Amino acid sequence: ECVGGKCILSQTYTEGSSWEAFQAVDKLFVGGKQLTRSIDFSRGSPYVADFVFGCQTKETGLFVTQLADGIMGMSAHPATLPQVLYEQGRIEHNMFSLCVRRELHVSKQGVEAGRLTFGGIDMRSDTSPMVYARNVAKSGWFTCFV
Repeated sequence: ECVGGKCILSQTYTEGSSWEAFQAVDKLFVGGKQLTRSIDFSRGSPYVADFVFGCQTKETGLFVTQLADGIMGMSAHPATLPQVLYEQGRIEHNMFSLCVRRELHVSKQGVEAGRLTFGGIDMRSDTSPMVYARNVAKSGWFTCFV
């Protein structure tokens, strides 16, 4: 819903958590720490994309107590990050890979317990064979059988 030039969005989840936000657009940088030293952002970069997102103004339930700060939807919707990066020519393939591992120590400052890669796969930290899960849904949420 947009009123007076400000678009408001919200989401409520089955377990009771919810959030409200206003819509914003900005340049989004996607890359690791090593990339930031070598990029001249004034000249454009393959790692920068225009992205529409929500700035949260209210959170309830697990969003208040969990370690994560925010949420990023990964559905097949055209406004989600992988699709936007692909449409803007920032990644070669409209795909993402997610590598997760269990971290025994957690902190509000975060942990390095995985890797999210857009446009392909990154096998540098793999310690076991890659497991692929194909999306079986034509639209909406990604649906994988693992």
